[in-house]
Amino acid sequence: MKSCFVIHHNFSKISIADLCDYYGRGMIITRINVPEEFRGQRHGSAILQQIIDEADKSRTRLYLEINSSGPLSYEALEAWYLRYGFKHWKGIYRREPKDEKAKAQEERREASITYAGKTTQT
Repeated sequence: MKSCFVIHHNFSKISIADLCDYYGRGMIITRINVPEEFRGQRHGSAILQQIIDEADKSRTRLYLEINSSGPLSYEALEAWYLRYGFKHWKGIYRREPKDEKAKAQEERREASITYAGKTTQT
């Protein structure tokens, strides 16, 4: 699995993420950075999704510690990572890789269903 992910736009780095080996158990995300002028445009989500896709493909467990260094609070960052499948584990956060069958089941479960003009979650 790669240890560095970068998203470019017009020759500018608009997001970067670094990972390293976590004691032979998987990879730990050590940094996700989006420059201030590119925040709020889903670039952080895009790079995290790239990491997750590669981890799932290579069956690699992901780990991280939450350290807020910008305007987002710890709670906001935690909620963001939880939405991507990270779970609290021994003082840090861990995400188990998902196979294609598990991904499809989760997508069906989270899919919105429109019934009588209302949208509900199943």
